[in-house]
Amino acid sequence: MAAVKENSSVKENRPVKENRVKNSAGAKSEKREKRGKTANRKERRAAASKAKSERGDKRSGGRVHERRFDAPGLTTTPVALIGGALGALALGAGVHGQWIREEPLKYAPFLVAGGAAALMAALVFGDAAAYPVRVGDAGVAVERRGEISRVLWCDVESIVLQGNDLVINSKELVLRIPVKLHQSAVAWIVKEASERRPDQLKLSDDEEKQLPSLPSATYERLPVEGLQLTGRKCAASKKTITLEEDARLCPNCGQVYLFQHVPSQCVTCDSKVGARSMRLG
Repeated sequence: MAAVKENSSVKENRPVKENRVKNSAGAKSEKREKRGKTANRKERRAAASKAKSERGDKRSGGRVHERRFDAPGLTTTPVALIGGALGALALGAGVHGQWIREEPLKYAPFLVAGGAAALMAALVFGDAAAYPVRVGDAGVAVERRGEISRVLWCDVESIVLQGNDLVINSKELVLRIPVKLHQSAVAWIVKEASERRPDQLKLSDDEEKQLPSLPSATYERLPVEGLQLTGRKCAASKKTITLEEDARLCPNCGQVYLFQHVPSQCVTCDSKVGARSMRLG
């Protein structure tokens, strides 16, 4: 009888053990499925991230800005003053000799014509050049008659002092900034160039001492305007940029790239670009 009872208890325990085994196996399979789903999610995220990085992100990049220095009031040069004074005297003498004297002078018409021409030339050409200057992420620009002429830092070949002008040379454009009229702008140009393109700043120690020091003058900080990038080639891929929104600029020298081909290091100034690249607008 005892033997029979033992066998029956063994039989009763077997289903319990089998259930435990089944439950354990089920739990393990569920864990494996969860791990598989998690792994799949990670793989999908990694693939999406890789694809995004390969095709570039149009929304990435900060915006380019610059400082705008207003043009000072027009100043008349000494030559213009002297020419205007002589022209006025000749014109007055000619008017007197032609119409006020009882007997007109034979050379009076020449005095009138010459004096009027000299006075007009002094008025038109006598004023020294004065125009707003922009300095910032996109290089140096000047505003003339509603148009903006610009040289990007990456395109600068040299910055030199010639006479009373600071001259920015590039292959396609030369900008001349009068030092006396634009002291604040000149100081900022030298400061920015020394940090962004020091090898292109061709100033001796004596010349730098002659230039104005960096002022605390007020200036207007604005988004970059007048920068046309369509038609320019990407410095990395050599592909032509067809849309302004596709262009990205090196934050240091302003070198231009397509957003899909922004390198980790600028090909012009060797500074880091990548996610630090900048965009217009």
